[in-house]
Amino acid sequence: MNTRLMSEGSGGRSRWCRAFVLVALVAAIGGAAVANAKTALIDADTVSGSPSQEEQAATAQGYTVTVVSGAIWSGMTQSQFGAYDLLIIGDATCSGASQTAASNAATWAPVVMGTAGGRTQAGNRVLIGTDPVYHDSGYLSSRATIIRDAIKFAGKQPGKTGLYFDASCSGGGGNVVSALTLLSIGSGSWTNDDGPPCGGNVSLIASEPSFGAPDPLTTASLQSWSCSVHESWPTFPTDWSALAVATDTASHPTCGVDPDTLLSACGEATS
Repeated sequence: MNTRLMSEGSGGRSRWCRAFVLVALVAAIGGAAVANAKTALIDADTVSGSPSQEEQAATAQGYTVTVVSGAIWSGMTQSQFGAYDLLIIGDATCSGASQTAASNAATWAPVVMGTAGGRTQAGNRVLIGTDPVYHDSGYLSSRATIIRDAIKFAGKQPGKTGLYFDASCSGGGGNVVSALTLLSIGSGSWTNDDGPPCGGNVSLIASEPSFGAPDPLTTASLQSWSCSVHESWPTFPTDWSALAVATDTASHPTCGVDPDTLLSACGEATS
């Protein structure tokens, strides 16, 4: 995962910005953890199994989960999306379904950004550039740590709609990168690499409490999948941060230090 986390001050408050992880890209706006009943919406065309691993992880974290078909997702209004605390576009075992789910991002992205659907503040966002469901052995496995922790992070902010966005095997361009542009307010632009070394190495380069104990995301859980990286993002707006990077890509624009090994690593953000 190519992910880099950063914080910025706004009105005297600390905010976590969007962040990229080798497997996931994350964006956050700080605040207290969500309590009480939480609701999540999943595009069924972007997940595998019933219940999917994403649904199992969300349910275990206290969400009441609604699963809708891709056709219904595509026809929903901003008010309907705004009724949920978390939107989930998952991994249908290495598919390009995220491209279709992102085709109506002009409707749901403003909700996540806090400008529509009854929302007034932006929620946390996570972007993942690989297919953990295809490679793991269940939602409680080590390789599925990114799923569990990213859902925890994305839905962390009360009164906001967060986003768990797995680009899976879509290449990360097209509708996906268009959606990411709508989910960004910082300077700079998104570029995608749809052909990073598939079996390449990945390194965690940042930390954030949702990705830490008692269910810590580690470099070891992100690599050695036979194909750990399906897309990466060499450049991204300044309000996003990378949590992990693919280290054997052609370019190495994003650098950080593995919080566990304390080793430096550079590469392209992949989550």
